[in-house]
Amino acid sequence: VFPNKRALWMQMIQLEREHGTPESLDKELASACERLPHIELFWLLRAKECWVGGNVDKARQVLTDAFNANPDSETVWLAAAKLEWENGEVERARVLLERARERAPT
Repeated sequence: VFPNKRALWMQMIQLEREHGTPESLDKELASACERLPHIELFWLLRAKECWVGGNVDKARQVLTDAFNANPDSETVWLAAAKLEWENGEVERARVLLERARERAPT
């Protein structure tokens, strides 16, 4: 009924996290990202769920899509750098942080 209400999406995501499957959670997070692409939190939650679930490549893709929707988001840049750092990709993390300094407004 209210597909653009952040609070309703958060409740749905919490419901899926507690009672759904990883696949159903990912589906709801993907829908939230599609409906509200400028809400960084949904992108970050989806990337984290992918990462925690062992799918680093999918987490990278989610963050790439988040960049496209939010190109000046310092939060997304830092999340991408952290993903690379935590996975031993120090050079990738370094490049992301350099790009962040060039692009992010703060």
